[in-house]
Amino acid sequence: MKKLLILAFILLVLPACQNQHFGKQPIRTDLQLKADESDILYFKEIDFVKETAPGNFVKEDKIILYQYVTDEEVGRQYMGKNAEDLSRRTENSLHFKTDKKKNGQDVYIMKAWGGKQFIERGNSWYKVDIATTTTEAWEEQTTASLVSRIFGKTASADTTTAQGEAGDGRVTGDNASWNNCRAAATGEALNDATDVVALTTKGDNYNIARVELPIDTADLPDAADVSSGTLHFWVTHIIDQGQASDMIRLVKTWQERTDKVLTTDYDDIGYPAGSEMAGQADGADPVSGATQDLDFGSDITDDAWNRFTLNETGAGWIEVATSTKFGIRNGYDVDDIAIAQGVYSYIKFRTYEYADVTYDPFLTIEYTEGGGEPAASQKGSMKLNTTIY
Repeated sequence: MKKLLILAFILLVLPACQNQHFGKQPIRTDLQLKADESDILYFKEIDFVKETAPGNFVKEDKIILYQYVTDEEVGRQYMGKNAEDLSRRTENSLHFKTDKKKNGQDVYIMKAWGGKQFIERGNSWYKVDIATTTTEAWEEQTTASLVSRIFGKTASADTTTAQGEAGDGRVTGDNASWNNCRAAATGEALNDATDVVALTTKGDNYNIARVELPIDTADLPDAADVSSGTLHFWVTHIIDQGQASDMIRLVKTWQERTDKVLTTDYDDIGYPAGSEMAGQADGADPVSGATQDLDFGSDITDDAWNRFTLNETGAGWIEVATSTKFGIRNGYDVDDIAIAQGVYSYIKFRTYEYADVTYDPFLTIEYTEGGGEPAASQKGSMKLNTTIY
């Protein structure tokens, strides 16, 4: 009998001891997945990038970035007094009908993003968001079937691009020579930072960071008549030297892929006068003409939404069948002024990879159908009404 009691005690106590001292530790709350595996739309392994000084980014451990469907239902939206036309909503665009007419047609305002914002399930739409966790926590909470479902085969997420990603990011030139840095054909690409910078600085070498910011405008009608457009971005930090070149310029790009920033995009961000084509940025001053340059001291506010208001030229850049490819360059890069040693000219703003899609860059476009039809989704049964500005 005594032996049986001892055996029972061992069987009860040993598992608890193993869990406490030898087993896996509970996953921290902040590392737990924010959705069931079935609600994860894509994922990828990325570098955790730490900014040790303005413009100086150091890659640390690998982490997992993933996109997931939340349980937040998104009802009809409002832009001021303009109600959304739900029949025109897509996964990355909203369309608001105004009370204006142009050439006898209704005028709409489209709000478009570079990546997925919503997903339709049944008769309802749900918000999509971004989150991160460690590779260890990810592996402990997911199965191999998730990779197969998303990528269609056994694959590693760090080498595969999943549908739904946005290709915003920066490409940075690094060279001891200012002219060589500015005229380089390639740079170091960074796709996965939650913030992106347009900067010029001089440490051991000159550094020039150019930004790519594609917006998916394929949901415009095929024959859309675009009247105007405004690019919105959330600025988190500015370093202003008080010089005329402390500004940013919106430029057109020839980004090869709109779901990924490439090293070879460096000289495709902007173009010189008379050479509106890919690979011609080189050392020449990039023209814009699409909107006014934004001065760090007078035109930009940090921790706030900022905007480029497009003129007729800029509105003409907006594509109706694909993505509109915007880029941003720092004023010293634009003006071809070699920045002094130890000086930073710097602006940082949120990207699509930031873990709250509320801050994703977006483009508002005023348009009429012009004889075409917009890409429309099934009209859902909406429960919530929200006002957005």
